[in-house]
Amino acid sequence: MKVASIQIPNSANAKNNLKAIEKGLALAAESRADLALFPECALTGFAARSDWSEDLMQQAFGKALKLCKKYRIGAVIPTSIRQNNSFYNGSIVVDTEGELIEVLCKRGLT
Repeated sequence: MKVASIQIPNSANAKNNLKAIEKGLALAAESRADLALFPECALTGFAARSDWSEDLMQQAFGKALKLCKKYRIGAVIPTSIRQNNSFYNGSIVVDTEGELIEVLCKRGLT
């Protein structure tokens, strides 16, 4: 298995982060990696923002899944996750078909 470790700028803007994630996935796919690993809170940034609803996060997750499918590469994409008005530092794990394999959460977002 070939793993690509992708470093991207971290922002509180998910749209900017998704653009950077797409560039990273494209580069990883070009180098024929099977799995791309992204840095902590790559999708949402480190911000525990009250305007980030669970629905907004699900939309961002959905876009990330589509990107994995587009580039046919698995990924571990760390993100903050909002559940029941609490934020958690976690990751989504996605397969090459863009299917969500796992959502991993720590106790809290520092």
